Amino acid sequence: MYVSSDAVFSGREVDYDESAPPDPIYRYGAAKAAETAVAAVDPAAAVARTSLILGYGRGQHEILTRELIAGRVQGALFTDMVRKPVHVDDLADALLELASSNYRGVLNVAGPDATTSAS
Repeated sequence: MYVSSDAVFSGREVDYDESAPPDPIYRYGAAKAAETAVAAVDPAAAVARTSLILGYGRGQHEILTRELIAGRVQGALFTDMVRKPVHVDDLADALLELASSNYRGVLNVAGPDATTSAS
Protein backbone atom coordinates (compact mmCIF):
# COMPACT_ATOMS: atom_id res chain seq x y z
CA MET A 1 0.00 0.00 0.00
CA TYR A 2 1.17 3.50 -0.83
CA VAL A 3 -0.26 6.47 1.09
CA SER A 4 -0.56 9.46 -1.19
CA SER A 5 -2.20 12.86 -0.83
CA ASP A 6 -4.87 15.00 -2.42
CA ALA A 7 -1.97 17.42 -2.97
CA VAL A 8 -1.28 15.45 -6.16
CA PHE A 9 -4.03 17.62 -7.64
CA SER A 10 -3.86 21.22 -8.77
CA GLY A 11 -7.05 22.13 -6.94
CA ARG A 12 -8.73 23.41 -10.07
CA GLU A 13 -11.65 21.11 -9.25
CA VAL A 14 -13.42 20.68 -5.91
CA ASP A 15 -13.99 16.94 -6.29
CA TYR A 16 -11.64 14.40 -7.82
CA ASP A 17 -12.57 10.76 -8.20
CA GLU A 18 -10.20 7.82 -8.12
CA SER A 19 -9.70 7.93 -11.89
CA ALA A 20 -8.39 11.52 -11.86
CA PRO A 21 -4.73 11.63 -12.91
CA PRO A 22 -2.28 13.61 -10.76
CA ASP A 23 -1.65 17.20 -11.89
CA PRO A 24 0.32 18.68 -8.98
CA ILE A 25 1.47 22.29 -8.90
CA TYR A 26 3.43 22.14 -5.62
CA ARG A 27 6.63 20.21 -4.84
CA TYR A 28 4.96 18.14 -2.13
CA GLY A 29 2.23 17.06 -4.53
CA ALA A 30 4.79 16.23 -7.19
CA ALA A 31 6.65 14.01 -4.70
CA LYS A 32 3.44 12.22 -3.71
CA ALA A 33 2.62 11.72 -7.39
CA ALA A 34 5.05 8.80 -7.08
CA GLU A 35 1.76 6.89 -6.80
CA THR A 36 1.95 6.66 -10.59
CA ALA A 37 5.30 4.84 -10.35
CA VAL A 38 3.97 2.55 -7.62
CA ALA A 39 1.06 1.53 -9.85
CA ALA A 40 3.41 0.96 -12.79
CA VAL A 41 5.74 -1.26 -10.76
CA ASP A 42 2.94 -3.16 -9.01
CA PRO A 43 -0.49 -2.91 -10.67
CA ALA A 44 -1.92 -4.86 -7.72
CA ALA A 45 -0.91 -2.16 -5.21
CA ALA A 46 -3.45 -0.15 -3.27
CA VAL A 47 -2.96 3.63 -3.30
CA ALA A 48 -4.74 5.62 -0.59
CA ARG A 49 -5.06 9.35 -1.32
CA THR A 50 -5.70 11.31 1.86
CA SER A 51 -5.87 14.97 2.86
CA LEU A 52 -5.02 17.16 5.85
CA ILE A 53 -4.84 14.84 8.85
CA LEU A 54 -6.37 16.19 12.04
CA GLY A 55 -6.27 14.58 15.45
CA TYR A 56 -6.35 15.70 19.03
CA GLY A 57 -4.90 19.18 18.67
CA ARG A 58 -1.23 18.18 18.66
CA GLY A 59 -0.72 17.98 14.88
CA GLN A 60 1.33 20.55 13.01
CA HIS A 61 -1.69 21.90 11.11
CA GLU A 62 -3.78 22.17 14.27
CA ILE A 63 -1.06 23.94 16.24
CA LEU A 64 -0.43 26.38 13.40
CA THR A 65 -4.17 27.05 13.07
CA ARG A 66 -4.40 28.01 16.77
CA GLU A 67 -1.30 30.20 16.46
CA LEU A 68 -2.74 31.97 13.40
CA ILE A 69 -6.11 32.53 15.09
CA ALA A 70 -4.43 33.92 18.21
CA GLY A 71 -2.28 36.25 16.10
CA ARG A 72 0.97 34.82 17.48
CA VAL A 73 2.21 34.01 13.97
CA GLN A 74 1.48 35.32 10.51
CA GLY A 75 0.85 33.23 7.43
CA ALA A 76 -1.60 30.63 6.23
CA LEU A 77 -2.02 26.88 6.21
CA PHE A 78 -2.58 26.93 2.48
CA THR A 79 -3.90 29.29 -0.15
CA ASP A 80 -5.88 28.73 -3.29
CA MET A 81 -6.39 25.04 -2.52
CA VAL A 82 -9.34 22.83 -1.72
CA ARG A 83 -8.68 20.20 0.95
CA LYS A 84 -10.89 17.64 2.69
CA PRO A 85 -9.52 17.18 6.23
CA VAL A 86 -9.76 13.73 7.79
CA HIS A 87 -9.48 12.71 11.45
CA VAL A 88 -6.46 10.53 12.22
CA ASP A 89 -8.66 7.81 13.78
CA ASP A 90 -10.87 7.60 10.70
CA LEU A 91 -7.82 7.48 8.44
CA ALA A 92 -6.16 4.77 10.53
CA ASP A 93 -9.33 2.65 10.47
CA ALA A 94 -9.63 3.05 6.70
CA LEU A 95 -5.96 2.17 6.11
CA LEU A 96 -6.20 -0.93 8.31
CA GLU A 97 -9.31 -2.05 6.47
CA LEU A 98 -7.67 -1.36 3.12
CA ALA A 99 -4.50 -3.24 4.09
CA SER A 100 -6.50 -6.32 5.09
CA SER A 101 -8.56 -6.32 1.90
CA ASN A 102 -7.86 -7.36 -1.66
CA TYR A 103 -8.50 -3.84 -2.95
CA ARG A 104 -6.16 -2.75 -5.71
CA GLY A 105 -5.91 0.65 -7.32
CA VAL A 106 -6.53 4.19 -6.07
CA LEU A 107 -8.93 4.99 -3.24
CA ASN A 108 -9.64 8.49 -1.97
CA VAL A 109 -9.61 8.43 1.85
CA ALA A 110 -10.48 11.92 3.06
CA GLY A 111 -13.13 13.77 5.00
CA PRO A 112 -16.55 14.55 3.56
CA ASP A 113 -16.31 18.35 3.74
CA ALA A 114 -14.19 20.56 1.52
CA THR A 115 -12.42 23.54 2.99
CA THR A 116 -10.53 26.28 1.24
CA SER A 117 -8.70 29.49 1.98
CA ALA A 118 -8.84 30.64 -1.62
CA SER A 119 -8.81 34.39 -1.97
